[in-house]
Amino acid sequence: MNSFNNACIRGINRFINSYNIDMKLNIKGYPSDIFANFLNEVEFKIDKPIYVIIDEYDHFANELLSFKTDLFSSIVSKTGFIRKWYEVLKIGTESIVSRIFATGVSPITLDSLTSGFNISTDLTRYEKFNAMMGFTEDEVRSLIKRTVQNEEKIDKIIKEMKVNYNGYLFSEDGKETLFNSDMVLYYLKSLEETKNAPKELIDKNIASDYAKLGNMFKLKNRNENYKILEDILKGEDFGDAILDTPNNVIRELYFDFYAKRLEEESDFELNTKEVKDAIKDIAKNGSNLKLVEIVEKTLNKLSNRDYITFNEKYVKLIFLTYCYLSKIYLVKSEY
Repeated sequence: MNSFNNACIRGINRFINSYNIDMKLNIKGYPSDIFANFLNEVEFKIDKPIYVIIDEYDHFANELLSFKTDLFSSIVSKTGFIRKWYEVLKIGTESIVSRIFATGVSPITLDSLTSGFNISTDLTRYEKFNAMMGFTEDEVRSLIKRTVQNEEKIDKIIKEMKVNYNGYLFSEDGKETLFNSDMVLYYLKSLEETKNAPKELIDKNIASDYAKLGNMFKLKNRNENYKILEDILKGEDFGDAILDTPNNVIRELYFDFYAKRLEEESDFELNTKEVKDAIKDIAKNGSNLKLVEIVEKTLNKLSNRDYITFNEKYVKLIFLTYCYLSKIYLVKSEY
């Protein structure tokens, strides 16, 4: 709470100083009290409305989800200090606050606030904003041309990037899938410095913190959340829109997470080299016996509780997970 409080005080004082407003901020009480006092007083000090910009509104939540999920739940609850702060902001829109613009990655925070802040409109999936969140193919092509002039080589790079970095669509009505801008720039940096593609196609900076990812799935109904993860990995239909992982790199990240989850639940330490050797045996000798044996070991370690809702799709997921640990094949489910 002190951290949140200090961030609010810094933001408000910067506003006061930037616009030379003749007022002293009262910093007593909770963050919501400080914010409310400011809004009440500033209304009589200026003759213009206020535009509130919140960058990374979910940053603190993502940090808490890594290690203190109970604390997260309490601070966004009805009596929580985050909820109270947003309630003050909502009241402010009835007087001096004209507009609010908030950015973030995870919708969990605003979703948890429910009626405390029910005045927002989610613009994420608006068709006209679809191309804001990544690079189009034309943009990627123009970036590659700064390093590579050979058209044939450019086409080859685009083809590789499409499989690994493309596939994002933020609106069901979007006309063109997008490339992940971070991963494209990571690839191009390697191309510029070494004249070659990066050996590892995943930028380590975007690899999720697995503890954080795991804790997100523990919120509310853990089993239901894992079921959704499994369904998305299979690209099942959830109604009007079909959700799917966008590309090979993200799919690999999720299966890496799934492998760690398997290790935890089966209490079976996975030998990654053993799995890779088993995949090599498929490539070299056309034999999948070693891989089947590893999957059997995993299945034998699962408890009776794990088998209550168990069916063939879980066996398939285990195979897929282990296949993704090797970079030899591009793995397709239900091709």
